[in-house]
Amino acid sequence: MDFLASLHLEELPEQQTRAAHLSKKFSEDFDLRLGFNCCCSCGNYAKKENFVDCPNCHRVSYCSDACRLEDIQPPIDENEGSMGHSSIICSILKLCNDDDDAEEGLAAATPAALDRLRTELESYPATLANILREAPCYQEFLASVGEEMRIHVIGASEDGELWNGRQDMLEGYTEALVQLAEDFGISTIELHMIGPGCPDCDIDEDRTINFEGNGSKSFNLRLMTHKCLYTSDLIAITSKPHVVAFFNPGFTCPDYDWEETMNLLDCGSAILCTSNTELEGVSDCNYLLDHKLLPHLPPLAAEIMDVEGYGDLTFFAENPYAGTRVRQSGTMANDLYVKSRWMIGGIIAKPEKKRAVDNVF
Repeated sequence: MDFLASLHLEELPEQQTRAAHLSKKFSEDFDLRLGFNCCCSCGNYAKKENFVDCPNCHRVSYCSDACRLEDIQPPIDENEGSMGHSSIICSILKLCNDDDDAEEGLAAATPAALDRLRTELESYPATLANILREAPCYQEFLASVGEEMRIHVIGASEDGELWNGRQDMLEGYTEALVQLAEDFGISTIELHMIGPGCPDCDIDEDRTINFEGNGSKSFNLRLMTHKCLYTSDLIAITSKPHVVAFFNPGFTCPDYDWEETMNLLDCGSAILCTSNTELEGVSDCNYLLDHKLLPHLPPLAAEIMDVEGYGDLTFFAENPYAGTRVRQSGTMANDLYVKSRWMIGGIIAKPEKKRAVDNVF
C-alpha cells in the first residue's frame, strides 16, 4: 500500500488497541466496544455527550482528556506491542473518513478514496481466480477438473462479493477467471454466490469471451445468486462444487453458526478462505482443522501457534490480491484491518494424523 510506504511501514498495524489491562472488564461485560460505547483507554462508560473524541480523526472516544492523552503516549513497557492511538493510527483512521464519504457517494469524495473502494471490490474476483491459479496445492486438482467447473462462494453478500449491484461486476469476475480457465482447459465456470445477504431477486447472468490469442476457443462464465443458507437441498439443485470459497466468514465468531455448512463439504474439493487479520486467520485455520477440512495446519499458522505443522497440502499467508482500503474495527477503535488480507487454502482431505495439541486457544 502506497500510504503505508509513506509512513515507512512495511505492514499494516492491525491490533493496536491497548486492552490487556482490561481483561477482567471484558470477562464481565461482553458489550464493551473500546473507543465507541466506552472509553478507549480505561473502558469506563460515559454518556455520549460527555465523550472526548480525538480532535484529528474524530473516530476514537474517551471519557476524559486525561485518558485521551494517555492513549497517544508511546508504550512504557517495551514489550507492549500495541501503539494505542499513535499518530500513525490516527492518520490511517482519517483515511477511513474519506473512504466512508466515497462509499456514501458524497461530492467530497476524493479520487484516492474512490480508488481504494474499487480495489476492495476487485479483490474478490482477483483473489478467487489468482490464488486458485497460482497456489501449488491446487494445480493437480484443477488439471483433473475437465471442461466445466463449479465454484460455490458461501456466505456471499450484496455489499461484498456482489459489488453492491454494480453493472460491471459480471465483467470483473469474467476477466479475472478467464486466465484460470485457459490455463487448465476449462470452457465453462458456474459461479454460485450463496448466502442470506444476497439480493432478494436472484441473479442468473452469463458472459462469453474468447481466449486471448486463440479466437477459436471461448470461455463462458455463468454467475448465479442464491439468497439462502447452504443446505443439502441447494447442493442437489446446483450440483456439488469443485471449489468452495469463503470470504471473511468469521468461523469462530459467536454470531454465526457454520456447523451444518461444514458437514456438507466433501473430501476432495478445493477450499479457499480469507480472513481480515492475522489473528482471525490463525483462528480460522484452527477451526478448519478441528472440522477436518484441512489435513494439517498450514506451516505459518503452526509456527505462529507454536505447535507442530508439516506438509504442503495447505497454506496460510498474506493475500497479495487484497485491496488497499483500510477499515476500522467495530469493537476496538484503534484496531485496523483490510478485507481478505489473509488467505487459507488446501484440498479437503482426510487428516494425516491427530493434531499435535488440542485447545490451543
